[in-house]
Amino acid sequence: MVQERVDEPINNNQYLLGVVGRVKRMFKHADKTSLKRMSRGFVYFRGSNKPTQITSVAADAIFVDELDRMEQESVPYFEKRMEHSLRKWQRWASTPTIPGFGIHKLFLESDQHEYFVRCNHCSELQNLTFQENIVYSMKGEQVEKADVICKKCRRVIVPYKLEGIWVPKERASNVRGYFISQLYSPRMEPIKLVRASLRPAEFEVQQFYNQNLGLPYEAKGARLTEDTIKSCIRNYTLPMVPRIKNSDDEWEKEDEVIGVDVGRVLHVITRTAEKITDIRTIQHFFHDDGSDNLEDYINARDAKKIVVDAMPETRQVQKLIGKFPGRVYMCRYTRVQDIMSETQQEDDEEDDGDSQRYYRIKESEVQTDRTISLDIMYSKLFKQKIQLPKNIDGYQEYKDHLKALVRYQEKAKDGNYKVEYKEVSADHYAHAQNYADIAMHLFDYDFIPSVITIG
Repeated sequence: MVQERVDEPINNNQYLLGVVGRVKRMFKHADKTSLKRMSRGFVYFRGSNKPTQITSVAADAIFVDELDRMEQESVPYFEKRMEHSLRKWQRWASTPTIPGFGIHKLFLESDQHEYFVRCNHCSELQNLTFQENIVYSMKGEQVEKADVICKKCRRVIVPYKLEGIWVPKERASNVRGYFISQLYSPRMEPIKLVRASLRPAEFEVQQFYNQNLGLPYEAKGARLTEDTIKSCIRNYTLPMVPRIKNSDDEWEKEDEVIGVDVGRVLHVITRTAEKITDIRTIQHFFHDDGSDNLEDYINARDAKKIVVDAMPETRQVQKLIGKFPGRVYMCRYTRVQDIMSETQQEDDEEDDGDSQRYYRIKESEVQTDRTISLDIMYSKLFKQKIQLPKNIDGYQEYKDHLKALVRYQEKAKDGNYKVEYKEVSADHYAHAQNYADIAMHLFDYDFIPSVITIG
């Protein structure tokens, strides 16, 4: 990107050549792909796949491109790199993906400038939308003709040739934001835009809204709904201690597992093989830290397996593992490709080729693919394979967290389709339930294999 979009303009502009010191070297200049001296300052070019790429430098201004497609865990580090600065300039840009996420969330917090053009026929000032400014005719199943027209007089216009101004929607915000779509581009072909809008696949509709119209779009079935939650409700209430009859027809406590997502507090999901039996937050890890603690809770529930988010309190989780050896595991999200590549050589002789590796156990650590494990967790809710209590409406935060993750599909640079879950709001209970599902999977097998596979 730097060689194509930065070095080329520098090489073809006499002023910029002087700024970076390529014409007359008054002093030693940095002129590398990742670092360039520009007059008295420096410009760092960084990726965002790893936080270390960001945290290694301080900045007075940041320019972030394609916010929605970067690792979201890296985003908070940008602002921290400017804590020393008096300027603290931030510039964010991206093609949107889903509503309320990434660039769309930032845009909603801004003054929301949109570009308006004045019709050269009737002088109507308007912002262009696909629904109101595009007309087309069909011949059979094919689009025969398409044009951009004025909303008022309905005559054909050429947007990029018209007089235009930026108009804010929310004047109260002190954050400046801009939105513009392909409708204003001189290279936009209306007929191709219409063809893109008529494609039947939900993924293609999503790409039309995102890439062509610059609008966020949530695909049908992309997230859990209230109706799905209601379909899982059964005739019991929380909190509960599950009981089951043994072989002697006597009641005894049913086996439970626990999933814990770690944040400002601990979000805890407890479940049996069939139902959620407790939903709660806990303040502390251990008895000596406070009265409300995970250590006592594990003992009280006599949980068979506990899977805990490895980050950000890794040391605390390791201490918990020491107190409950063979029962507590820390979980790290990784990519299924990494899990498979790590185990391919050692398991070639045993691999029957019928399954992919989604989980890997290393001593007391579980590694799992984030997208696939969440797919499995949500599928149990969609298929009503996990039961919820009839008083679930009293656990609104739990429901909100489950509905906060939206499944998003896009085409990667290599041509393959990439699927991931994007969080539009707090999602701690969703991950806690995912960890509880993994814990139940471990308990069902009743042993600790080197690799767990799901066919």
